[in-house]
Parts: sequence; C-alpha cells; structure tokens
Amino acid sequence: MPMTSDPYFLDSNVLIYSIADGDLQKRAIASEILKRGLDGSLNLYLSPQILLEFYSIATNVKEMRVPLVEADAKRLIEIIISSRIKLVYPGERTLRNLSAHKQEKTKVQGFLIFT
Repeated sequence: MPMTSDPYFLDSNVLIYSIADGDLQKRAIASEILKRGLDGSLNLYLSPQILLEFYSIATNVKEMRVPLVEADAKRLIEIIISSRIKLVYPGERTLRNLSAHKQEKTKVQGFLIFT
C-alpha cells in the first residue's frame, strides 16, 4: 500500500497505549495509528530509543497494570522493525538542524531534527 500521509514521528506513548488495558479510547486510537504505520498507509518514523523506552515500560510491573512478558514485547518490536515504519538515527545533519532551529528561535519538531 503506498504512503498517503505526511511523515509523523511515533512516540513511545502511542506504542504503550496500543497495548495498555486502561483507557479503551486511547488504546483504539493508538492501535489504529500503529496498524496504519505497519501497513504503510500512515508514514511513521521512530528512533531506536523509542523502541527501548517501549520495551522498558511495557515489561515493567511498576509501570503497567498488566505488563507484557519479554518475549511478547520483543516480538512486537520485531514486527515494527520489519514493517513499513522507518527507523531513523541521528547523524551529522541532526546537529546542523538543531543549531539552525536555535538560531532562528523556532520550535524544534522531533521529525525535523532527523531530516
């Protein structure tokens, strides 16, 4: 399925809400965002740090009422990595973009610092 959206940087909260058993409305919205990212109909990006945050929170009994077992958390991460969601890594351009935003006194948007 071709990309049909602007690019969005996925936050770990969306991943957490997609598996949390609390707020069903948030879970439904987060699950739809994740599903659309996985199939490529939503143009999603995330960083390895987001995946690490997700794993840390999702498997933590102090953070989640019903935490994922490690194998399930790892499997979801494997699905994400092998999907159409793109992993981005900071690089040389990241520092230039951050400096440019500071000089222009503009708000830094997560996605833009990686482009």
